[in-house]
Amino acid sequence: MKRHQEDLTSVIEGVDVIMLDIEGTTTSISFVKDELFPFVRREVRNHLEATWEEEETKADVAALTRQAREDLAARVTGYPPLPEEGGEREPLLDALVANVLAMMDTDRKVPALKTLQGHMWRRAYQSGLVQGQ
Repeated sequence: MKRHQEDLTSVIEGVDVIMLDIEGTTTSISFVKDELFPFVRREVRNHLEATWEEEETKADVAALTRQAREDLAARVTGYPPLPEEGGEREPLLDALVANVLAMMDTDRKVPALKTLQGHMWRRAYQSGLVQGQ
């Protein structure tokens, strides 16, 4: 149902946040497919390395690690195993990047991946690396 602009005031009264699914709503599906997803594929390692000590990235790494371990326990195939906990950073980083790319290849809709992508896109928009339509 279409609403007139004056009717919208009552709809958004008391609302603090409005969340939109950008794909096909505020941004064309082709932009998401041709720009945003390739950006993550290209930059995931750089992003994790550059932000490794930030709390947000620590949470992303923990979530990705949990997802990988859950997949292993559930015998989900096609995802590289993670090294043992407490090891060096580089092998973990290699495995996380490989897992992110594998999840993207299979179009997984898991929170760990979607959250990381959202964090990367937010930073990319804020820095000007990515510009919306």
